[in-house]
Amino acid sequence: MAPTTFKLNNGMEMPALGLAQAVEFTYPAMLVEDRASAPLLTAPCEERTWQSGPGEVAAAVTAAIKHGYKLIDAAYCYGNENEVGQGLKAAFDAGYAKREDIFVVTKLWSTYSSRVELGLDKSLKALGLDYVDQFLVHWPVGMNPNGNDDRFPKLPNGERDMLWDHDHVATWKDMEKLLQTGKTKSIGVCNYSAPYLKKLLEKADVVPAVNQIENHPGLRQQEVVDLCNEKGIHVVAYSPLGSTGSPLFKAEPVVKVAERKGVSPGTVLLSYHVARGSTVLAKSVNEERIKSNMQIVDLDAEDMKILNDYSEGLEKEGKVQRFVYPPFGINFGFPDKLTVQSDMDVVGSSLGLAGSALKLVIFSIEFVSDVKQVYHLGATERNVDLTTVATSIQSATKSLESQLTSGIEQEGAEKPEPSADERGVVKLVPPSIACFLNLGEARRGALSLFNFFNFLVNGAAEIGRKLSADLSKVTTDKKSKWKSLRTVARGMWDAEDIQTTEKSLYSIREEIQLRILIDIKKEIGTLGNEDPHRLRDAIERVSSAQADSSLEIKQMIELLSGMERATDARYKELLDLYQELLAGINASSLSRSPSPMSLKSRLDDPTAWKRVVDTILHSLWYPTMTDREESIGGAYASTFDWLFHDPKVKGKPWDNFVDFLQEDTGAYWITGKPGSGKSTLMKYLRDDPRTIQHLNVWAAGRELLQASFYFYYKGSNMQKSEYGLVLSLLYNLLKRRPDLIPVAFEDRSHHLLLHEESIGRPSLLEARKALERLFTTQTEAAFFLTIDGLDEFDPKVSATHVRSLLDLGRSFSELPNVKAVFASRPLNEFEEAFADCPSLKIHQLTHDDIRLYVDERLEKHNRMQTLLTRDPANASKLVWSIVASSDGVFLWVRLVVDSLIDGLKNYDGIEDLQRRVDELPTDLYDLYDVMLCRVPNTYHLQTAKLLRLVYCNPDYTELSVLGLWFAEQATHETVIQTAVSPITDSDLEYRYNEMEHRLKSRCLGLIEIRPSQFTQEVINNLTGAPDTDIYDVTNKFINARVTFLHRSVSEFLRGYDWDTFANGIRGNFDPHLLMLVKEHATHADTQ
Repeated sequence: MAPTTFKLNNGMEMPALGLAQAVEFTYPAMLVEDRASAPLLTAPCEERTWQSGPGEVAAAVTAAIKHGYKLIDAAYCYGNENEVGQGLKAAFDAGYAKREDIFVVTKLWSTYSSRVELGLDKSLKALGLDYVDQFLVHWPVGMNPNGNDDRFPKLPNGERDMLWDHDHVATWKDMEKLLQTGKTKSIGVCNYSAPYLKKLLEKADVVPAVNQIENHPGLRQQEVVDLCNEKGIHVVAYSPLGSTGSPLFKAEPVVKVAERKGVSPGTVLLSYHVARGSTVLAKSVNEERIKSNMQIVDLDAEDMKILNDYSEGLEKEGKVQRFVYPPFGINFGFPDKLTVQSDMDVVGSSLGLAGSALKLVIFSIEFVSDVKQVYHLGATERNVDLTTVATSIQSATKSLESQLTSGIEQEGAEKPEPSADERGVVKLVPPSIACFLNLGEARRGALSLFNFFNFLVNGAAEIGRKLSADLSKVTTDKKSKWKSLRTVARGMWDAEDIQTTEKSLYSIREEIQLRILIDIKKEIGTLGNEDPHRLRDAIERVSSAQADSSLEIKQMIELLSGMERATDARYKELLDLYQELLAGINASSLSRSPSPMSLKSRLDDPTAWKRVVDTILHSLWYPTMTDREESIGGAYASTFDWLFHDPKVKGKPWDNFVDFLQEDTGAYWITGKPGSGKSTLMKYLRDDPRTIQHLNVWAAGRELLQASFYFYYKGSNMQKSEYGLVLSLLYNLLKRRPDLIPVAFEDRSHHLLLHEESIGRPSLLEARKALERLFTTQTEAAFFLTIDGLDEFDPKVSATHVRSLLDLGRSFSELPNVKAVFASRPLNEFEEAFADCPSLKIHQLTHDDIRLYVDERLEKHNRMQTLLTRDPANASKLVWSIVASSDGVFLWVRLVVDSLIDGLKNYDGIEDLQRRVDELPTDLYDLYDVMLCRVPNTYHLQTAKLLRLVYCNPDYTELSVLGLWFAEQATHETVIQTAVSPITDSDLEYRYNEMEHRLKSRCLGLIEIRPSQFTQEVINNLTGAPDTDIYDVTNKFINARVTFLHRSVSEFLRGYDWDTFANGIRGNFDPHLLMLVKEHATHADTQ
């Protein structure tokens, strides 16, 4: 009888059969998680079930436990742990099993490779469990934990966002610590090859309990199975039936054994693993199939021989079938995948060697060119430091020799064999090269292509040795240390030697570059659907080894582009990648060269430099970038002055802001109630010259660069997203210092030098990295950032979580040359994020400011001056009651003072005014409610229409005063009857004034009119047709916009009872339809 459990190396019993909830990682197709809906179970016949409806996974788990399954296998990356948990709970509640009877397995996903316990905690929460029986490392790779997706982060080009320096052994050491927490009873690994497992075991204190691998007769993986058996690691087999469509069902040996046993091929394939001593995982959402999979049968020696012979035959013929191999671009060490990777390694090795040789040849060419100039002209076009030249050539020579030696001495390494083409093709050795290297007649002439490449590389090394030796004599001789280059040149060669040397070096360079392009083309033709990371690394090594001109790189690209096109669809994708690498990475190689040249110094044409600057700045800019900032009014006279004083002197509870500006503290948080003046304070502190004065103490002579951003809930998507924030900061900093553009956008700058074409906007990831480079490389600069309205960030629009935003801000402010002030409402996530930062609560600190504001606004009114004279005590009491009731909310004060001024116009007395204050609620929302209640009943319908029209205006557009007039006035009939004709100036002014007065009387200040935000900068940056007439920017009637007094007004209206207020307005009023009518009417009347 087949065993039902297997004992693990920690003494636990693991069931022989389990139910899996897996994503079908099919190779070479894309991962299933890229498909339309969430991944679910796949059945033994490999039916495609990723389109299963909600609840099917839970039902499958419950059914499996009902029919006797004791092992449930899950994983975080499958995205269905919550349903697995629901299925477990339902089974437990139904009495099918107890928790201790079920062996639950889940897996650590690669985005949590450095946050192991957090990864387990997330799985436990989703599963609804206190512990799991086994926790496994899913793949020995790491992916960006801060990428654009929690499970499958991608780069802008669509590739996986991998951590190439990931250490899977370090992850395992963290896994070991989990055993002490009680959250898992055992730990293990998945998808570990023999080489990976051996490396892990060298450092492991705890031997993995299991290794879960793809396993079936088409892929026995005998090497890793034997190693696991030797080390006491239990093997768990997934994908036992092969891939989608169950191809192994039709394999002749499987069918033969099935007929012998009188069972289905699926039963044979599941039983095969149990017979080998492995646990097997079956997959299905079909209850009948789940039940039938329980039928595990004994396979005798003859049955196993039939299946093993089949497996051995596939191995000998090189036809093993691995169905699960995600395109991570990493060699996991599995034997059946080494062939492809080995070919890539050969090309990579060839490219790397060629790159090192090319570097040496280019340094030599530069030196010989200098020698030639000084020999004939007595001077050079550049300053030459012989010591630097000698160091460069000697270093490059040693590097090349080291690679050649390493290739010869590598024990047991298989040397790359030349292809048939390389053996057969005869290459004529240029006479100049043969002559320069003193080749005899026997070796001069024709060589095979394979031998010719080796000949070139060794020839480059010989050149390096010769030049190094000659230069060494000069630079180490103290007596001749200060000899001129002219003397050195004449001492080394005569005129004929110089000519021969230069000609030979150019020939070698051309041959090596051609070899590089041939290897690239060959790899493009053979790479197929493999990820290009390995070849990419090789090309990076070549590119980073060069110190050549942009013209030569451009020629290489043109050669590559002109090659015969491969037929597979990957060609264009790879070609774009290589063009980008060859054009872009060359810049970084120059910065690492012994004689670096800046990007700008390579531009002889100022027009080209200006084009680079203008194009990149334009790619960062968006029209609404400064809208919110410009809409914030200035601080009232003399208010907020306390910010620059000592809190101890003022006796107020805030962390010293001046100390923050002058010292090394990186972040300061300003918080407060809605309407307390946070945005006004942020703009005030940014513009106040004392801020710069104190920051210069911290900067200590470094250049101070500033940038600001104001999130805005009612603005465009850019105004409320992380993307808009990063682009705005980059734009402002680089506009101030355009010379830093090549630092932030190295590849883009080089691309623009080589191609006179426009470029798209950088992705969020690229922009973040550009900002990071700017901060981390420019240590001679001090950066000061002010970021307002964090609570107005919209995670849905941004497609990133607020945690990502906070992590970004805090990571920058932790750098020694970056200082940032943040402002937001006191929400929980911000309280937590800024708990250890200096801060202030503005509503606790504006008592004197409010008193000043109330005094000056009321005292300006003639009627108030009279009342102060006649009844000073009560007039003073009135002022104090306003200050006391405000609770630091400036917006509340402003509205109350506006109400009192209306009362003064009506000749209210002090008692009347005091009654007004007493009747107004101190809560802002309650105040809005009272204000609307004071609107006369006859205006209620108009008030409701105006407020709802502004409320329903799309966030990404501004509503003009004229547009609101049309929306409020127009009907279907008037639109149809409206003639298409220009509006006269007098009509325009009339409609503007009418709407201005109507808003004051109907909305009582809740809607404001503000001037257009179109500035000259906005006009200059527009590339397409604008939404409004921007050229008549002085005409306030056309360009004025309407908006709510404050964000809190929109929040208040979100749940307002319009039916009660306007007597059933919902039944006969559609603001969205009227906005559409408005568009037509405005267009007709302004033509």
